[in-house]
Amino acid sequence: MNNNYVLTPSNFENKLKELLKENLSSLYIDGIIDTLVKIYNMRENDVLSLIIQNLPERFNISYLPLKKLGIHDNVVYGHNIPFYELWETLPEEERTDEVRKKLIDRYFYVLIMASRFFKEPTDGKKFRFMPFMKPSQTSIQHIAYFSVEDTNRNREEKYNWHGNNISQVIFNGAIVVSKGLVSMHT
Repeated sequence: MNNNYVLTPSNFENKLKELLKENLSSLYIDGIIDTLVKIYNMRENDVLSLIIQNLPERFNISYLPLKKLGIHDNVVYGHNIPFYELWETLPEEERTDEVRKKLIDRYFYVLIMASRFFKEPTDGKKFRFMPFMKPSQTSIQHIAYFSVEDTNRNREEKYNWHGNNISQVIFNGAIVVSKGLVSMHT
């Protein structure tokens, strides 16, 4: 291994940023996680958190160790919007470092929570994550909706206050960004 990639407790965060920019395979990132956990006695969740917070601008989620993160393949490869596309649907004035950090946390939280509904069998289940939008021209909120639907359920006349049929919805909500604040509603 090239010495440029030797991880030590004092340099691993900077080295991690360099490594993640190279779109390494999930096996390689798995190795980094295992090394930091075993050799440096770090907790796996702490390492995963650091990896998530240090992802490059246009990271490819399929390069991450999805199983360790608790993310089901159907959630990633279904109707999921890549993080960078979600980010780019926000207006420039909302794209601060602080908003990005919070949004990454919420984004992964949604993927992990949605994955809980994809235990076997997964037939008929759909995950959707929509880009940010403004409900109206005068709104100061930017809202990204997400949902898990089970199409094996009977479709009934059951609607939410937005007028959406929710008879097959088993998990849904939205991430809201407004004036530099990021919140999530489920």
